[in-house]
Amino acid sequence: MTLYNYISTNYGRIKEDIRYGLISTTIIRHFEVYCRYDYYRKAGNTVSNSVLCTSEDYKCNERWIYKVIKNMERDL
Repeated sequence: MTLYNYISTNYGRIKEDIRYGLISTTIIRHFEVYCRYDYYRKAGNTVSNSVLCTSEDYKCNERWIYKVIKNMERDL
Protein backbone atom coordinates (compact mmCIF):
# COMPACT_ATOMS: atom_id res chain seq x y z
CA MET A 1 0.00 0.00 0.00
CA THR A 2 1.38 3.39 -0.97
CA LEU A 3 1.20 6.52 1.14
CA TYR A 4 -1.30 8.01 -1.32
CA ASN A 5 -3.62 5.01 -0.97
CA TYR A 6 -3.34 5.10 2.81
CA ILE A 7 -4.23 8.78 3.01
CA SER A 8 -7.11 8.46 0.57
CA THR A 9 -8.66 5.60 2.57
CA ASN A 10 -8.04 7.23 5.98
CA TYR A 11 -8.50 10.91 5.09
CA GLY A 12 -10.81 11.69 8.00
CA ARG A 13 -8.49 10.15 10.53
CA ILE A 14 -5.47 11.94 9.06
CA LYS A 15 -7.29 15.30 9.33
CA GLU A 16 -8.16 14.53 12.95
CA ASP A 17 -4.55 13.63 13.76
CA ILE A 18 -3.43 16.92 12.19
CA ARG A 19 -5.85 18.81 14.43
CA TYR A 20 -4.31 17.12 17.47
CA GLY A 21 -0.80 17.91 16.25
CA LEU A 22 0.27 14.31 15.68
CA ILE A 23 0.91 14.70 11.95
CA SER A 24 2.41 17.61 10.05
CA THR A 25 0.10 19.72 7.88
CA THR A 26 2.42 19.28 4.90
CA ILE A 27 1.09 15.76 4.37
CA ILE A 28 -2.27 17.19 3.26
CA ARG A 29 -0.52 19.67 0.95
CA HIS A 30 1.49 16.84 -0.61
CA PHE A 31 -1.69 14.80 -0.97
CA GLU A 32 -3.41 17.67 -2.80
CA VAL A 33 -0.43 18.15 -5.11
CA TYR A 34 -0.32 14.44 -5.89
CA CYS A 35 -4.08 14.41 -6.58
CA ARG A 36 -3.62 17.21 -9.12
CA TYR A 37 -0.71 15.34 -10.72
CA ASP A 38 -2.81 12.17 -10.82
CA TYR A 39 -5.65 14.10 -12.47
CA TYR A 40 -3.36 15.24 -15.27
CA ARG A 41 -1.95 11.72 -15.69
CA LYS A 42 -5.44 10.24 -15.98
CA ALA A 43 -6.28 12.93 -18.54
CA GLY A 44 -3.69 11.33 -20.83
CA ASN A 45 -0.69 13.61 -20.30
CA THR A 46 2.85 12.33 -20.03
CA VAL A 47 4.65 12.39 -16.70
CA SER A 48 6.71 15.46 -17.59
CA ASN A 49 3.69 17.38 -18.90
CA SER A 50 1.69 16.44 -15.81
CA VAL A 51 4.50 17.66 -13.56
CA LEU A 52 4.79 20.88 -15.56
CA CYS A 53 1.05 21.59 -15.34
CA THR A 54 0.98 20.78 -11.63
CA SER A 55 3.95 23.04 -10.92
CA GLU A 56 2.23 25.87 -12.81
CA ASP A 57 -1.00 25.32 -10.85
CA TYR A 58 0.78 25.48 -7.49
CA LYS A 59 3.44 28.01 -8.60
CA CYS A 60 6.33 25.91 -7.40
CA ASN A 61 9.45 24.21 -8.71
CA GLU A 62 9.08 21.07 -10.84
CA ARG A 63 11.78 19.37 -8.78
CA TRP A 64 9.59 19.68 -5.68
CA ILE A 65 6.70 18.03 -7.55
CA TYR A 66 8.94 15.07 -8.39
CA LYS A 67 9.88 14.75 -4.70
CA VAL A 68 6.21 14.79 -3.69
CA ILE A 69 5.43 12.11 -6.28
CA LYS A 70 8.27 9.93 -5.04
CA ASN A 71 7.11 10.37 -1.44
CA MET A 72 3.47 9.57 -2.21
CA GLU A 73 4.31 6.48 -4.27
CA ARG A 74 6.54 4.90 -1.65
CA ASP A 75 5.37 1.74 0.08
CA LEU A 76 4.42 1.82 3.73
